[in-house]
Amino acid sequence: CADWHSVNLSKYFLPKEAPIEHIEFASRDDSFLGTLSGILVAQKNISSAPSVIIVHGYRSCKTLFSSLVPGAMLFHAGYNVLLIDLRGHGNSTEHD
Repeated sequence: CADWHSVNLSKYFLPKEAPIEHIEFASRDDSFLGTLSGILVAQKNISSAPSVIIVHGYRSCKTLFSSLVPGAMLFHAGYNVLLIDLRGHGNSTEHD
């Protein structure tokens, strides 16, 4: 444990210059009248990079470490990352 300070943790966090865009979009479910909230972290050339969607667990949200850490790791690996809040979670509405 004496070498913990030499471990590079940067891959677990988004760099300050990462392009973070907060988005909202409508559900494809016609019975759901609200909006879903998301965070898009895109590579410089968004169209040529593969994309992944990260969905949180029950009673959670997109801004907890359980979503952010895998999102940052995938961004560092060259992926576009979309983190979303499900209905009634985080910043998404809960109208049914």
